[in-house]
Amino acid sequence: MEKLIHHFVWGSSNVTSGLPLVKWETIQKPIEDGGLGFKNLHQQNMTFLLKIGYQFVCDVDKLWVQVLRAKYKWEETLSLEITWSNSSRLWKGLSDVWSSI
Repeated sequence: MEKLIHHFVWGSSNVTSGLPLVKWETIQKPIEDGGLGFKNLHQQNMTFLLKIGYQFVCDVDKLWVQVLRAKYKWEETLSLEITWSNSSRLWKGLSDVWSSI
């Protein structure tokens, strides 16, 4: 996704490559600091996964939590690790951030 944003900002396409006049880190700065306010999508995704993981552990009354717990046969309150063979992308993402939860 960030690659598409890079191409749009720098005016490049499949045929021509754009010339980056500003560092990507500068573009990601807030507008008040001279940037364009673009988000770091990797960090934002990790933040969302941490939020979902926290709710998965603490909000066991929510329907989506009950569905995921039933699907993956997860009865424990807090496991040391999550295995993800043949699982959804959400579950794989949770396994990436599980050590932080």
